[in-house]
Amino acid sequence: MKKYIKPSAIILTLILSACSDTKTAQQFISSGNSFVQVRDFSSAVIEFKNAVRLEPKNANARFELGNAYLEQGNFINAEKEFSRAVELGLDFSNIVALMARVKTHLDKADEVYPLVERSDDLTDDDYVEVLTYAGITALKQNQTAQGQDYLTQAIAINQGAAYSQIAQAYVHYADREFAQGLVVISNLLIKQADATEALLIQGHLYYALQEFEHASGAFALYLNYHPQDYKIRFFEVNSLIKAEKFEQANVLTDTLLKAYKDSSIALQFKAQLEYQKKNYSAARDYAEQALQHGQDFLGAKIIAGVSSYFLGDVEQAYTKLNAIVDRVPNNLLIKKILAVTKFELGYYTDAVESFSSLEGLTTADLQLLKYSSASLMDIGYVDNALALINKAEGIAPNNAQIAAQKGFMLLSQNDASGIDLI
Repeated sequence: MKKYIKPSAIILTLILSACSDTKTAQQFISSGNSFVQVRDFSSAVIEFKNAVRLEPKNANARFELGNAYLEQGNFINAEKEFSRAVELGLDFSNIVALMARVKTHLDKADEVYPLVERSDDLTDDDYVEVLTYAGITALKQNQTAQGQDYLTQAIAINQGAAYSQIAQAYVHYADREFAQGLVVISNLLIKQADATEALLIQGHLYYALQEFEHASGAFALYLNYHPQDYKIRFFEVNSLIKAEKFEQANVLTDTLLKAYKDSSIALQFKAQLEYQKKNYSAARDYAEQALQHGQDFLGAKIIAGVSSYFLGDVEQAYTKLNAIVDRVPNNLLIKKILAVTKFELGYYTDAVESFSSLEGLTTADLQLLKYSSASLMDIGYVDNALALINKAEGIAPNNAQIAAQKGFMLLSQNDASGIDLI
């Protein structure tokens, strides 16, 4: 069936197209700035790109486009446009603070520090901002002394400036004074709710205090302002998982995997979420993918090993967990699973040693110890069987069933003392 377009629609399209074609670069810039005023940066980017299309060598158009990208959280494109604006004649002093912010978010440490040396002509506020980003960069590189030096310089210049207070919060963070840092940053956000860099450190401070739901809220609010800063989405998801907000975390993890299908961190998040739902097959698959695409993620290895055990794949569980047990000396679940897998694979002596070395067993583990002890007794590993039943007795010294089992074991070895236990 043919579709007919009304003449009025054609005329309207032609009029709008004509209007668009007759706008000058300056008009596009003005229009873009109108969108900036209402924080509609997607529309602003379109207008500024139109200005650049008309006048590619217009430094101001490049600057405005870079600034709109920056507000979106699109730091890669922001850096490109700022650099081009400088090449086209924009005074570097007008852009150095913004470049410090961009390069800090892009983790270009070697390009952040020189900006401090190029700040002679800056206003105090801009210099404070540059010093703050240099300090943040140094802390991210674990260069604590250098980071605190930059940050304390920023604070000394103007303690009342917003970035000085952000610097103060980072100093508290570096000194592990997380509660004090929160006080500083909360006071700043009361006065300036859109201080988005403050929201970032607020999220990290909450996370350090294990207030994970508050941390995820701070990161989410930051992302409302800068939706294309996807790196912060990973912090938000991690906080949600820690807060046991699994449904929210799952939705956001799926969006991350659509954008970054080979992201080892997102795959590990998905493995954690599937494991939490007891979907052990899916959890193991995602954990294995995370290990294929990423670094030596301990969490993914743990999930792969433990999931293998719950899937009945004893050999895989043993192989995977035995390779990492020394890296998690306090993980009781892994040690228990390893002891069981050793037993099931016939490594009886090793299994008994593993059981005997376990600390923190409770009455919930008694059945496992009783069963393993009886099985060892049946195949003639008497000493090992007694070692496990003694372990059980130590956990529950007044348990009649354990006492009776031990008594029968002793009697089977012609040890008359077993009579007293029955």
